[in-house]
Amino acid sequence: MPSVQLGSRFVKKHRSRQRKTLIRVLLWLITAAVAVVVLCPALGFSRWMSVRLGFAQVLAFSRIAGLVLLVMVACIVLAQICIRRPEDNSKKLTWGFIFLLVWAGLGVYLVAFPQGTSGQVAAADMVSTRTLKIVSFNSQDTVNAENLRHLDDAFHADVYVFPEGGVSTVSTATQGAGLTGTLFEPRTQDFGGLYSEAVAPTTIFVRSSAGNFEQKPGISLSFGSVRLESKTANPLTILGVHTAPPLPALMSNWRNDLGLVGEFDRQINDTQSTIVVGDFNATMRHGEMADLENLHDAAQLARQERGTWPTSWPSAASAPIDHILVSSGISVERFETIVLDNGDHRAIFTELKVAD
Repeated sequence: MPSVQLGSRFVKKHRSRQRKTLIRVLLWLITAAVAVVVLCPALGFSRWMSVRLGFAQVLAFSRIAGLVLLVMVACIVLAQICIRRPEDNSKKLTWGFIFLLVWAGLGVYLVAFPQGTSGQVAAADMVSTRTLKIVSFNSQDTVNAENLRHLDDAFHADVYVFPEGGVSTVSTATQGAGLTGTLFEPRTQDFGGLYSEAVAPTTIFVRSSAGNFEQKPGISLSFGSVRLESKTANPLTILGVHTAPPLPALMSNWRNDLGLVGEFDRQINDTQSTIVVGDFNATMRHGEMADLENLHDAAQLARQERGTWPTSWPSAASAPIDHILVSSGISVERFETIVLDNGDHRAIFTELKVAD
């Protein structure tokens, strides 16, 4: 009987050790996967994971996610200190410390670099000859004359992009603010299959002093796009966009929209300056946004990364989902965000130098 009991205890101990080993392996695999997504957002695996339900929403608020990780690590360390027993295995404690240190490092990285690191600074060093000022504001179709007067006093922009601004609303606002220029709206082919009039389309207002632009075919995004090209010796392309949001029922539409932005990016050639502006409902960590070849985030180039949604949260904690992306040959001189009374997005502004 004693030998049977000893054998039974041995089997139980062996199985327990196997379970613990399996759990450790799984935890390290999860840690490795998260580390790849956080540190290498442009990799295929990272881009795939970043647009999955749950992961996408967490990455949108990277700074908050990083702070949560740091708090969790601190709590685990304190708990371990409080309950540590003299007989605890020092080797296990060492591996546990390394494990927590890795997660703490990921937390620090997310707080310090919420949109990842950008080495695409060469775009800001190109010689240019003309100033162009651009504002993007998703007001949820509520922009008014007072908003535009405020923006005009602050920035005197040449181009206003409204990712969710109906023609009637924007026209009334620009006239009330005394702005003269041309208002462009999407053409039928510039909408994706999701679109309904429940959400106002993307529109662009170009000030008369900004020069002449003609409308070209855009890309078929869920809420429409507007593509303009300047009638100058060195043509400038401006694309106003608004993608679907990453809501559970719209994840596939959102992924498709980001894919179309990625395709547009890959079609850009070196001879034409291009600016893509609007509400992407994505940070520079999400999907194709993390692997753009020709477009660079103006906020990152200006070292002024700030959250834009929602306005009820501090800028540092908000999701940076509104962007002004510029191609090489365009220099970013200035980037700012501003909170207006309307909508729940901050308006974003950039001053650029472009080839004349």
